[in-house]
Parts: sequence; structure tokens; C-alpha cells
Amino acid sequence: MTDKLFTREQARAFLKQNSFKDGDALADVMVAGFKDLLQEALEAEMNNHL
Repeated sequence: MTDKLFTREQARAFLKQNSFKDGDALADVMVAGFKDLLQEALEAEMNNHL
């Protein structure tokens, strides 16, 4: 497991590729991404136990 989800360079590229109007827009994208990541982890865990 790594300590960081993104490298500094990846974070900068992500911010450049997306034009966020404010901090709330960035937070919304991050929350949605985390929800997707968590859903994938839960589904993988369920598949491993079935």
C-alpha cells in the first residue's frame, strides 16, 4: 500500500485538466470519486467471499 493516492504531479495534472469554479466543485468531484472507489472495494470484497 502506498501512502499517497496521487503523486504531486498527478494532482497538478488533474487540476489543470478540470476547471473548477470553487472549492465546493473540487470537493464534489473528490467525494464522487471516493464513493466509486469505495463501491469497487466493497464489491471486490463481496466477490471474494461468495
